[in-house]
Amino acid sequence: MKFYLEKKHKQFQDYREKMLPKLLKCILSLLFGIIIGELATEYLTITRTITITNVAVVEAYANTASPVVSDDISTDLSVVEGANTPSVSEIEDIIKKEFPEEPEIAIKIAKCESTLDYTLEGDKHLKFEYNGQQYGSSFGLFQIRSGGKEKNGKIWVRTDNVEEFSKKMLNPQQNIKMARKIYEESGKNFGKWSCSKLI
Repeated sequence: MKFYLEKKHKQFQDYREKMLPKLLKCILSLLFGIIIGELATEYLTITRTITITNVAVVEAYANTASPVVSDDISTDLSVVEGANTPSVSEIEDIIKKEFPEEPEIAIKIAKCESTLDYTLEGDKHLKFEYNGQQYGSSFGLFQIRSGGKEKNGKIWVRTDNVEEFSKKMLNPQQNIKMARKIYEESGKNFGKWSCSKLI
């Protein structure tokens, strides 16, 4: 009997020595998996939010055709060329002056669309070729689109020169003026911007 108990005790010790490292390895793997899962969920949530915002822009513009940009927007590109880099507060002041009726909402729209990055080109995944040019991208503070396709296949454009248009829209003052023009054409509301549904 004593021999039997000693044998079982030895078997238990051997089992414990073999299994303990495996058990610790399993617990560490589980913890690592939980951490990776949390990080992946956070990343996917951020990516999904950005994607939803970009896709919604198409839907917001697709409801009505937009006019070609007029010649009354100046071609002063000094900001784009780096002569004057406006601060966030200066950009906000310009937005407030252009949108005296709803200054805070206008600032929220711009922050949502571009985080006030006036050099941003968005919606690149929506590009399409038309008349030998690449339309579809959105530019600047209010992410003004160069053109788009409606659900019925109809194409609308804001310009016949995308390169020149993009330079104008990457100028904060010109971008804000264009946003004001779109705002007025929409009956003085921000419905053309997908971010209007998110703020």
